[in-house]
Amino acid sequence: MSLENKTKTISMTANCVIEDVTVASFYATIDSEKLDDMVPGRSIIDNEAYKANRAAVMSDQAAFEDEAYAFLEELKGQK
Repeated sequence: MSLENKTKTISMTANCVIEDVTVASFYATIDSEKLDDMVPGRSIIDNEAYKANRAAVMSDQAAFEDEAYAFLEELKGQK
């Protein structure tokens, strides 16, 4: 028996909180061996709050992704 397809990942997460309500959660997963394969995403936590605040959530998501891509570029510079 041997281990195959073993990978190390780096995860970033953040929550979008509006008026003390967690509306959405953002994440980015980076494969430490394939830095170009970063996968960003979003989960809606409170659908009603999301509908009422879509623009704010999307703005937060864009800011999160900017940070994730900046971090990715830092990692690439270290290799």
